[in-house]
Amino acid sequence: MTAAELATLIQDRVAEALAAHAQAQAAVNGGQGACTFTDFMDCKPRTFSGSKGATGLLRWIEKVESVFTMCNCPPNNHVKYATGTLDGAALTWWNIQVQRLGLANANALPWEEFKTLLRDEYCPRGEVQKLEGEFWNLKMKGSEIEAYTTRSHELAVLCPNMVNPAYKRVEKYIDGLAPQIQGLVMAANPESIQQAVLLAHKLTDQAVAQGTLPARGAATTTTDKKRKWEESNNDKATSSDQPQSKRYESTRNYNQSSSSNQNQGGYAGKNPKCDQCNRHHYGQLTLRSLDSPTTITAAIVLDTTAVSGNPQRTTARIP
Repeated sequence: MTAAELATLIQDRVAEALAAHAQAQAAVNGGQGACTFTDFMDCKPRTFSGSKGATGLLRWIEKVESVFTMCNCPPNNHVKYATGTLDGAALTWWNIQVQRLGLANANALPWEEFKTLLRDEYCPRGEVQKLEGEFWNLKMKGSEIEAYTTRSHELAVLCPNMVNPAYKRVEKYIDGLAPQIQGLVMAANPESIQQAVLLAHKLTDQAVAQGTLPARGAATTTTDKKRKWEESNNDKATSSDQPQSKRYESTRNYNQSSSSNQNQGGYAGKNPKCDQCNRHHYGQLTLRSLDSPTTITAAIVLDTTAVSGNPQRTTARIP
């Protein structure tokens, strides 16, 4: 065998080995190429910090699972790749799990078991009870069937005890529909939630076209207008109350001042205060003998011109 033939043989064997490896990886990954963490992140999964409660957790799980499908991520990498998107308090929580279980065992957790751990941590019983109350009272508003269906699906995932077995899920969905279509959906007796949703959407469109349900967005617009009207009335009421309050405060302060002066024996009249005798009177203060030539008594010489316009002068004794 020549050197050239040996080199060709080696190249053929290497190519066969690489092909066999690629075929094995394709079999593991469902016939597609291997998914790397870079491929996973290129699909832009959400980050999760644990700050948005149960609803935030649900939306993160939904997005991550859709990314698993898009990039054909193998199940044995689900937890490993998903935890790469954790941030803040959620990342701290995961590091604690890694310390407890060991890195290899933590990454090898089945995806469903990992989701259970997350729900136990970020869906405390108190919040679950609030969500169950919301789910119990959830109703379709106007013709907003899309918003009602979306929230119903979210709460069904977060409150699984309320929708198991499957027929309860259908019953709960129908129970919250608008009265204009509820009876028709119930009469059709849908066997699955998918059938109930499709029928409800179709009947809602028909009801809007026939005028038995308002157009899309009408219920929200009416609610917004009502809220703005109430806020406007509250602002007007507050503005009209302010002058009255000020007048009341002014009157109250004046009355308190007058009452205080009277209680202390103070002067409550309108005459000006005299700087010489510290009494309140009109006119100039002079000293005259009103009783006898030898007795000098303080007296007021009133200039009535300033009071009545009549230029007369009178004398009055000051006690």
